[in-house]
Amino acid sequence: METNNIGALDLPWVVFRLKQNMYTINSGLVSTILQIPKEITPVATSADIFRGITKHRGEVIPLLDMRRLLGLQPLVDEKKAAAELFADLKASHMNWLNELKRCVKAGDVFQMALDPTKCKLGKWITEITNGAEEAADERIRDVRTQISKITGIHNKFHGLGAEVMAIRRSQKSDEEIARLISEKMKELESIIPEVLRLIDGIADSFTRGHTEICIVLNDGITSVAIVVDEVVAVNELQIVKDRDTFPNMHGKDYIEGVARNDKLSGEIMVLRDSILFDSVKPLAKQAL
Repeated sequence: METNNIGALDLPWVVFRLKQNMYTINSGLVSTILQIPKEITPVATSADIFRGITKHRGEVIPLLDMRRLLGLQPLVDEKKAAAELFADLKASHMNWLNELKRCVKAGDVFQMALDPTKCKLGKWITEITNGAEEAADERIRDVRTQISKITGIHNKFHGLGAEVMAIRRSQKSDEEIARLISEKMKELESIIPEVLRLIDGIADSFTRGHTEICIVLNDGITSVAIVVDEVVAVNELQIVKDRDTFPNMHGKDYIEGVARNDKLSGEIMVLRDSILFDSVKPLAKQAL
């Protein structure tokens, strides 16, 4: 494919997001953009890319799940994984505190992470804050804002545990050691609710972006609503790479090429609209 300005058709391109990837479709095919319909009628079919049918302006329209079509993690699975992740992050900190209490009482060596960057939450925070590939994702930016709120108290939480262990190793009297440890444990007990509350805040911010948008397309014969995460922009684009330069690309058969726009960060996958409609037509007939 030769490099060419695909905006030269005097039609801008609708850019949308799936996970952290951006894709685009020619706006000449777009009839409307709307929130995911509340009423979707499932249709018996073996193809899980077919979400069902809905009515829009009197027309029955099939819904195509673009994540499944392109081989990406389905949103329902992503939501479930996120819920399990944050429940585990909260439970791990409660378990950490309970284990510290047990070790103090039994005189055992505390084996869990005292470094806040080494616990499950700390490792996850490092992954999110260092993930340059996710910088264009507004949801991740919101999550990073919430992370900045928990960093201080999370460091303090683990720091208090380190202080408890240091006090146990000190040369102070048994009575003084017991008094100081009691004070530190009370402080830990006082801040754990705030740690858990802030983890909930991160979870709310993270899952709030798990929404869906429908882009209704029409090629003059067939209408289809493609289900995407978010519409990012409507812009002119320039193709910069052929799809064959990406042998392991998700959903390569549905990609025409790779485009860029100076106002958007990252590469944008250009959808092959013809094969997109062809994949839907048999399903649409079955639904109707």
